[in-house]
Amino acid sequence: MRTPVLATAALGLLLATGCADPAAPPAGPAATASPAATAAPANSAANDALLAAASPFEDLTEFAEAGDLAGMDRSIASFKQQLAGVRAELGADTQARLDSLAAAIEGARARDDRPAAALASVEAYRTLIESLDPAGLAVPREVSLLDYAGFRLRVQAVAPQPDWAAMQATLDEADGWWASVEPQVDQTGLKDAVDSALAGAAEAIAARDVPMAKFAAQMDLDLVDLLEHSFETARAGA
Repeated sequence: MRTPVLATAALGLLLATGCADPAAPPAGPAATASPAATAAPANSAANDALLAAASPFEDLTEFAEAGDLAGMDRSIASFKQQLAGVRAELGADTQARLDSLAAAIEGARARDDRPAAALASVEAYRTLIESLDPAGLAVPREVSLLDYAGFRLRVQAVAPQPDWAAMQATLDEADGWWASVEPQVDQTGLKDAVDSALAGAAEAIAARDVPMAKFAAQMDLDLVDLLEHSFETARAGA
């Protein structure tokens, strides 16, 4: 397996700057006056409900990738329950899209088409994230959309015949979401790591390199965890 140079550089930046330890306190007095600290309100109740409804779709994607059929079944039962509780927060078009995606997931599960179940699941996750009210979020919506991009890239990379054009489209969206949220991140090492991970994904797609694409997608997912922690910590200190 060829080592993805740029994604590995992102990991090196994390380790070098201490960003790899989510429990580490912000360094220096400047951390208490970060842009994120002034821009991160507590979640609204509606947003909390939508985020809770989105969570089983993340789980289902991972279970589908791992071939964990029991886990998939638990996630399907969970998202049915969660979606029933948030329908009042959604428009008719969004409800119809989620119903269609839920049916696609169940159909894929019935015929043991795990890649199709995973792809439908990440799209359901995105649909719920895009329904969030940006003004009532502790962590910017773009960070969750970067999570979506990481999951989608990883699922696309393991397809029997990867659709590289679709992967590039996913990456283009991720670049836009990162450009939008990057000014709110005050940790230079973390910003550099995300830049490097996205560059690594671009390199992998250009080279049609499946292992490298999977690695870069996983780096994106790991970095999203750190971004979420950064915003949540800023909110707690605001």
